[in-house]
Amino acid sequence: ASRECLEDGPNFDFKYYTTFSTIAGAVASWVGVVLFQAWMRDWSFRKVFWLTTAVRVCGSIFDIAIAKRWNHNLGISDKAMYMFGDAIIYNIVYQMDFMPSVVLTSKVCPKGLESTIYALLAGMQNMGQNVSQSLGAYMITAFGVRTVCEPSEGEQCDCDFTNLPGLLFICHMFLPLLTIPLTWVLIPDVRMTEQFELGDEYYDLIKDEDRNTDLSIELRGNDGL
Repeated sequence: ASRECLEDGPNFDFKYYTTFSTIAGAVASWVGVVLFQAWMRDWSFRKVFWLTTAVRVCGSIFDIAIAKRWNHNLGISDKAMYMFGDAIIYNIVYQMDFMPSVVLTSKVCPKGLESTIYALLAGMQNMGQNVSQSLGAYMITAFGVRTVCEPSEGEQCDCDFTNLPGLLFICHMFLPLLTIPLTWVLIPDVRMTEQFELGDEYYDLIKDEDRNTDLSIELRGNDGL
């Protein structure tokens, strides 16, 4: 937000966003990859998800501190607080969370249909991200947070960040913690280096002589039927 909108706000300039925070985020992403390869590659999928969720929730305290101006009471600048929170911790955790999801996606693809199933799963993941962004934009409006100064004639600037700390708590801390119980249902309790069965051994592409289509998909189970 501009200084006109929030006089006591961080008021980061465009160069800070596009240069310093971007460089710090890229380095943090590389650190996340190194930490994953050196420390977490033999962990179970659930354990990785639990750790990354917990670290992400803790990292959200930096954003809430900026919104509540707690960092000024501690003598920490807004740029330093933002750099450690959103630019560094978030990117490290994102890479440590993204790589196991890619491994899990590749493991659940049945033999013979890898490219098709992987493309479908990746598309669903992208759709989920787009839906979450749309819901986030809706919640900003629902909480009455206004980041642009557009006053009516004769009125003062109508920016409003009163409910921003509560919005950050719900979206960055409460909702991520709600996903942890779902790991017992949606994520297999196996190590990332292990192979696991999905219930069907493989898929075969065979010719279907009785139909007009050239190929059909037949599911063959472990018993060969």
